[in-house]
Amino acid sequence: MKNFVINDLGNTIATFDYAYDVNDSRIAKSVDRNGDGTPETVERYVLDGGEIALVFDGVGNQTERFFHGVGVDEVIAVEKPGTGNVHPTAHIRYKFS
Repeated sequence: MKNFVINDLGNTIATFDYAYDVNDSRIAKSVDRNGDGTPETVERYVLDGGEIALVFDGVGNQTERFFHGVGVDEVIAVEKPGTGNVHPTAHIRYKFS
């Protein structure tokens, strides 16, 4: 599914493109923020039981790992890879209901 943002002159100024699997779960997203036809952001999703488990960028680097609770859409933590000497788990954000 492709979505366009168009200015008052009818020019495309941004494009958002989404890909879905046969279960209608989003498996990819690309964002072209300036409308030049080249996406600045690409994300691909690995699903586990219908929930996003891992997120990869356009070149295959893992950018996020989701930890889910027992409820539907219950994200209890998101791990982002560390940079430099920082241990990856130092970047976990917790969300409590």
